Amino acid sequence: MELHEEIRELWWRALTPDPQTTYICSLTFTKPDPELLPDAGYSLKEVVIYPGISPHVETETPDHALILKRNVRRGRFELHRYYHHDGGVEVIFTGSFTKAFTVIERELQKYRPELVGRFKPCEHKPPHVDRSECPIFHRRVWSLRNKMEEAAWEIMRLKEHIEADQERLRRLMEEWERLKKEMLGLA
Repeated sequence: MELHEEIRELWWRALTPDPQTTYICSLTFTKPDPELLPDAGYSLKEVVIYPGISPHVETETPDHALILKRNVRRGRFELHRYYHHDGGVEVIFTGSFTKAFTVIERELQKYRPELVGRFKPCEHKPPHVDRSECPIFHRRVWSLRNKMEEAAWEIMRLKEHIEADQERLRRLMEEWERLKKEMLGLA
């Protein structure tokens, strides 16, 4: 495999998310919702943890979606329940990004047990990273890709010099052998 093809393969592998786990990066929640400006209370980004309660779960709580949002004014993360039957909204958690995942796990245990363990906070480095959204990870990937490209070009340049030097060495060895035979002929 050519070096540039290998770089492209490694790059795509680095950017391909893990299908079993969804990592959520806190840094993607910083941009305020432009529709709410200048009153922007919430970030443009929000994550739907689940769109509704599993049909196999028996509960008194009405069917609802669970959504993770960030209140940009307060700098806190919130979990909202959006009730399908009346359009009502209930904030069930306000706090830090990492503590939100404790509440998410508890909610998943109650209403969507098949999703338990699927959502994790991004740690900005493999393998625990939101490969689609984490800006720190993407800067690191692009930086490594650029360095690998530079190294590949340097390797190719050195190979060309080595091949040219090998050809020169072959000609010199042939000349050496010819001169040696000629010298032996004189002796």
